[in-house]
Order: sequence, then structure tokens, then C-alpha cells
Amino acid sequence: MLLTNIFFISSLVNNNIDHNQFYKNKLTIISDNARTYKSIDVNKIGIVDFRKILRSSDAMNALSKEFISSEKILNKKLNINKKVLKVEEKKILALKNKIPIEDYNNKLKKFKEYVLYIQKNDKEDKAMLNSSFQNIQKKIKDLLAKLIKEISIEKRINVVILKENIFIFNDNSIDITLEVLNAFNKKTQNISIKSSVSKEFN
Repeated sequence: MLLTNIFFISSLVNNNIDHNQFYKNKLTIISDNARTYKSIDVNKIGIVDFRKILRSSDAMNALSKEFISSEKILNKKLNINKKVLKVEEKKILALKNKIPIEDYNNKLKKFKEYVLYIQKNDKEDKAMLNSSFQNIQKKIKDLLAKLIKEISIEKRINVVILKENIFIFNDNSIDITLEVLNAFNKKTQNISIKSSVSKEFN
């Protein structure tokens, strides 16, 4: 669970609950573990659009830009290597029938091994880049989840529901998305998002 002590209810419609149990300002839910009924004051429910906050947040936008920049650097590095390899390949092919066949085959074999080494390196660099940014993304999500919990406690909200799981809600005052987004941008304004990709090819 991303948010300890905060309920993310995947749906307000549960086949095990009689619709007549939804009355006035009370929402009756069943605990999966205890199988007991519990009433929650609907006035203490908050709704948050987690995905929208991530998409709109300064931190996630900065992360996306850094990822694209790092990916361009890796591609530039690979393109340089490709040009060098093409030149080297032409040199080796030009030696055919000019040097002993054994020497020629030897050079060709070493060249092919080097090409495989470059390709393997490129794959590893890209895998490392993806892993690095997935880890940073996870930290940003965890930080956002923690902030939602803090705000819900401050506002004395008992239940926070993901907006994507809501069919209809008529009271916009329970939507805390904008408040969380502003607070999240403020909290992450000094966050450093840098990849470990070398800038020497930039």
C-alpha cells in the first residue's frame, strides 16, 4: 500500500453490500480481514487524481526532460561508434587479397567481436538508463503518496479515493487534487534530477 492508514477504495459499488446501506452521509464498508461493518462519514472523504498530479508536476516534467536528454547522449555516442566502425570495416575489407588469408580472417574476426562488444555496451547503457529513471520515478511517486497522507491528516480526511475509480461525485470541495499538486511542486522545487550518463558526448 502506498498510503498507510489511508483507504484507496477501488469502487463504491460492491456486490456484497446492499445498496440500501448507502444512506444519508454515511458509507458502510466491509473489512476484508475482520468481515465487520464500519461506517465512515462521507464528509470526511477526499478525492485525488494521482495520475494527473504526476503528469502535471514540475518534478515529473523535469524527469522526462532529463531522460530525453540522456537518451540523446547515448544515441549520439552510438552514432559516433557506428561511423568509426564503418571506416574500420572498409579498411579491413580493402585488405582482402592483399594480405595472407589467415591474417585477413583474423582481423575480420576481431572486428566482428568488437562490433558485438559495442552493441552489448549500448544495450547495457540503455538498460541502466531505464533502470535509473524508473527508480527516480518510484521515489517521486512515493514522495507524492506521503504528501497526500500528510495533507489528508491535516484536513482530517479519513478516506482518500483515487479519482479514476469514481464514477460520479457531486461535491467538488472533496477533490484535493489541485491543493496536493501545488504543495507537491513546492516540496520538490529544489529536487535534483540528474542521470549518471556521461556528458562527454553532449
